[in-house]
Amino acid sequence: MFAACTVVLIGVGLCLKSLMNLRRVNLGFSPRDVAICSFLDLQGAHYSEQQGRVLYGRIRDAVEQFPGVVRWLHALCISRPIRVI
Repeated sequence: MFAACTVVLIGVGLCLKSLMNLRRVNLGFSPRDVAICSFLDLQGAHYSEQQGRVLYGRIRDAVEQFPGVVRWLHALCISRPIRVI
């Protein structure tokens, strides 16, 4: 039991050290004043492709009206359920 706890504690210490090192990595850009948001799954909400495009266009137009907004970037991430074999 003591050996297992020691191994777990060493592993946690290494993970924490890695996370601290990641904070010092140069990202190549300044993350200051960056806003990130996510939206619901539009297919799951029964939006058609055209309705989704209209919605994202309206969101883009609204966001660009905020003072100080320089650029709007839209990234699409598709997540698939993990299949356990």
